[in-house]
Amino acid sequence: LAGLFRFDTLTSVHHRSGIKVFAKTTDAPFIFLKYEGEILLVVRAKKSIANSVANSLSMILHRELGAITEITLDSEALEEFCSRAETTKVLLLQDLTIPNLNKLTLYGGDVLQTDLHGEFRGEGVPHYFVAKTKSGHTVGIVDDASVTMFDSVDSSQYQAFLEEEIFPMLRGRAW
Repeated sequence: LAGLFRFDTLTSVHHRSGIKVFAKTTDAPFIFLKYEGEILLVVRAKKSIANSVANSLSMILHRELGAITEITLDSEALEEFCSRAETTKVLLLQDLTIPNLNKLTLYGGDVLQTDLHGEFRGEGVPHYFVAKTKSGHTVGIVDDASVTMFDSVDSSQYQAFLEEEIFPMLRGRAW
């Protein structure tokens, strides 16, 4: 099942003549996909909009908020994905075991090839990274399964990427 979730919000803009209020329409394409017997909701929109769509669909389908929940990706699978990538340009580690440090971000041409990555690899878990995959896509992936593709892809390419690369990294069956 696929569809387009559309809603309007009021937005104000400051002009020389004063504040003008107008309606802004937001479109959020969504699709329900089946993976290993589970039904997953994929919303192609910013996270805040995707969360709003998930809550609205939860109310429509289940008559309660929270029936559709957020998934997470396995940290070991994220590390393995990074290691298979052609290059990893950004890596954010969180939950560090180093006193007085909570997060660490490495930026560069290929941060996995640095001594710093080797030094801090076991000190935290990956939270976010930007990598160029072997298939040529540049993607940003967060451990909450938010995926940003920085190159132009159509819906079928995006769906194929999710099914081949992201869904296998799902942690548990908490949804």
